[in-house]
Amino acid sequence: MKRHRGFTLIEALVSILILSVVMIVALTLLVSMRSFAAKQQAFTAPRQTARAGIDYLSFFLAGAADLNVEAGNPNALVMWTTYGDNNTSAGDVRQASYNNLSAAQAADGLGDEGTDIITISIPTTPVRIPIITWNPLAVSSGPMAVNFTAGCPDDVRNLALFKQVTGATTAGGTDVSGLLTVQDSVGRWRYLRITGYTSSTCTRSTGANPTLDVIDIQTIAGNANQLNPPGGWREDLIPPYTMNAGLDFTSFRVRNRNLEQKTSGVDAGGVYSPGVFDPNCDKEHAAGAGGCPTIGFTPVVENVEDLQVAYVYRDGTIWNTANRLLSAPPVSLPPVAATAGGIPGQVPSGTGAPLSTDITNVRALRISVIARSNPLDIGARGLSAAPPAAPVPGDIRREGIYRRPALEDHALGPLDTVATGVFDRYRLTTTLILRNRMLGF
Repeated sequence: MKRHRGFTLIEALVSILILSVVMIVALTLLVSMRSFAAKQQAFTAPRQTARAGIDYLSFFLAGAADLNVEAGNPNALVMWTTYGDNNTSAGDVRQASYNNLSAAQAADGLGDEGTDIITISIPTTPVRIPIITWNPLAVSSGPMAVNFTAGCPDDVRNLALFKQVTGATTAGGTDVSGLLTVQDSVGRWRYLRITGYTSSTCTRSTGANPTLDVIDIQTIAGNANQLNPPGGWREDLIPPYTMNAGLDFTSFRVRNRNLEQKTSGVDAGGVYSPGVFDPNCDKEHAAGAGGCPTIGFTPVVENVEDLQVAYVYRDGTIWNTANRLLSAPPVSLPPVAATAGGIPGQVPSGTGAPLSTDITNVRALRISVIARSNPLDIGARGLSAAPPAAPVPGDIRREGIYRRPALEDHALGPLDTVATGVFDRYRLTTTLILRNRMLGF
């Protein structure tokens, strides 16, 4: 009978040893590949986020304009507003753009500490519409007639087009406009809103005795409980008057590590919210309180840690950088206390020549963001799970991993901790020429 021979003990042990070596090598490669993938993801994520943030901001900021050709687009960049009528008391002056939010402002919910806020006017369907009849001294809702014939001879279509370019929305069953500006022959201006679209009469512009007052509307002037330019509601406009329509106002900030944007709209209660930053309403727990609308900022890009704005002037100087800071608010707003690291002035039109650092002299913006990755796992942190006691001098990569880099006039951030997470970061900067202001449009 033939004997059946199996594996000897030595053969079995050698087989197990070989299998163990193969498994160890395979697992080592797997862990190594996983660690490499985590590092690559941590490396690319903040770069993609930074580019997305810069691209998004550039789309809006480069086109900032308010259509006030006569005054060089003074409200393309909005630094200040006045809430109420003709006075500049401390309670009426409101800041619309900020440089380096303080710890107290961050605690109040305005945004993340040390970050900037920028408010701008952007053309959407820009059009300058002649105002034919209007009482600029009216302090309450009153009639206005304008020359707008883009949809004539069809009155229904003409009124619909007029509503479109003036940003009409429905509030409480009535069509109302967004925030508009009106200006006079020398470029002095103020805000205005349409509270009622009465009618379009195209036949007035034809026939034996044609007139220019084609569209009839009801407006509310910028008096009490209305938004006004710096210096308050203006009564000194000189005809002819022009309505600048097809504009929208929008603001950007960083809050809770998100790049956020505020746009105009009407909330469910019919309360209108312009896209202009309002420190009284655009803070934590303010929605719906004290007349504030329940709509406000919306996150648009996540994992953005810093936003810095430097202002490039016509004389070539750049302010709000690490070495050059604006140190005082506009001289036309004395109730606002002087603070270090301020924003450009915004002197009301018609009150004298603007200072060299007034917002009308800004020709470009240098926009910078810092984006960060999701918290790094141990395999993506290098040799240690804990950050070093101090960044290695000159090692930008290591500095970006373990703390937020310095950016413009915002200082270097604190070291990351294991408890709060360790992050990789990327810093990106671009300079945007305000093309509409450069072209005088």
